Amino acid sequence: MFFVYWERDKNEDPDVSKKEPDWIDWKPISDPEEYRKMFNAPAGVKAAGEASTAYLANPSCAEKIFRFNPEMKIIAILRNPVSRAFSNYLMYVRMGHEEKDFKEVVQEELNGQRNYLPQGRHYIKLGFYHDALKTYFDVFGRDKVKVYLMEDLKNRPEWLFQDVFRFLGVDDTFVPNTSEKLNVNEKVTKNNAFKRFLIRLAYNSRFMNYIPKSWTRPKGEVLKLDESLRIQLRDHYRDEILKLQELLGRDLSAWLK
Repeated sequence: MFFVYWERDKNEDPDVSKKEPDWIDWKPISDPEEYRKMFNAPAGVKAAGEASTAYLANPSCAEKIFRFNPEMKIIAILRNPVSRAFSNYLMYVRMGHEEKDFKEVVQEELNGQRNYLPQGRHYIKLGFYHDALKTYFDVFGRDKVKVYLMEDLKNRPEWLFQDVFRFLGVDDTFVPNTSEKLNVNEKVTKNNAFKRFLIRLAYNSRFMNYIPKSWTRPKGEVLKLDESLRIQLRDHYRDEILKLQELLGRDLSAWLK
């Protein structure tokens, strides 16, 4: 989820963004003025934004964002919820925080046995987009909310960014570099307890320079999504996907295959 804080007295050039401060949701910044200071961009910058995915997972944030600035513009990019769930799981495996098999954690969540965990590890729950997006539509109006699919970003990134720039009112002739992929959950393998400990240290800014990359490099069989489990999750999301398809007016039949 991305929203924009408008600098109305400035003009020209694409926006400056801050990644996931989660201010509206988890409130690590208590003072709104302190939050605004995050967007003290150089002269000439027209708009600034941030990308806190937790705002979509917590639709109650919509009212808080609206109270902060009703002129905010909201952007969401949605992924097939099955793929999103497995990728979310792989991220926590890669970061050394998840030790169980995906099938096991799915069954635990479906049985209500993972409610004690942080929201980010509710892999299945976070794929229900409809109600959250409807809340943002109701609060901000559809003209201030843009929704894209991961397929848009993957298959026609230049079109997506130009459409976003037009939505934000910034220079839509700017062409960003989309060749580099960041935080890709590829070649993720299971790790023993000691290696998970090393990986967590490597992600800690205080220790990352002391942990050789060879110690945390993936080894062993790459984790893949079991086809029978994929079908189970697809069927679990079926009604949600159909509701979302109607809400967005987008063909989501590929998510039902």
